[in-house]
Amino acid sequence: MSSAYYVARIFYGGQQVEEVTAVVGTDFADGDWTTPAFERGLQEQIVQIIAAHAESSGAENA
Repeated sequence: MSSAYYVARIFYGGQQVEEVTAVVGTDFADGDWTTPAFERGLQEQIVQIIAAHAESSGAENA
């Protein structure tokens, strides 16, 4: 499985409050990282990872 690593920094009121490393599988792209579908797929996975992190840390209530 191929993966890409992204660091997402979360800001609140201009201050960085969190940093999350998202490990995203890239096999869905069949090796073509140039399509809009690849970008969408990455964004969706990163959002899911950050949402799961926020839920597990209680940050969604901040």
